[in-house]
Amino acid sequence: AAGDGNAVPLDPATLDAIAGLYHDVETGEPLRIVRESTSLRIDGGTALRAQSGSRFVASNGRRFEFEAPGRLRVVDQFGSADRYERVADADLKPRTPSDYAGTYTSEEAEVTMTAAIQDGVVVLRRRPDSTLRLTPVYADGFRGQIGFVRFHRDASGQITGFSVSQERVWDLRFTRQAER
Repeated sequence: AAGDGNAVPLDPATLDAIAGLYHDVETGEPLRIVRESTSLRIDGGTALRAQSGSRFVASNGRRFEFEAPGRLRVVDQFGSADRYERVADADLKPRTPSDYAGTYTSEEAEVTMTAAIQDGVVVLRRRPDSTLRLTPVYADGFRGQIGFVRFHRDASGQITGFSVSQERVWDLRFTRQAER
């Protein structure tokens, strides 16, 4: 395509190995890279121009550096880097919705929210009249009007809380309250 500049041609196996769903190691925010015949693109966004088999650049200047299989470093035009890891196929399967039901409190925001199941979907309620539907992106990772919601589990697999990330709020934590 015009405007590709001097992109390095890559074989299909290399493109297939890179394409997939990744998540920000710190916030859980998802990033999907999709293959289009002979190139890669950010899902719903810009094309990635290959500089090598492991380095790509987006039209907005962000660099995508694959450091190892399933490990990605994204560097913006100001030099700050975010680390992403591939979401394993096992983590793409949704978990039992009832796992998430409970009461969660953020001391930082002085807010209590209730997670419930409504029509088989996980919802968050701050008040009885405000219900936020969560759309699963990967196991324990959801998107909603509130931003990106990632539930956290302890070593035994029990949910201990969740964090919310959005443009202005980074990793606001909610802790699960013991059932009375």
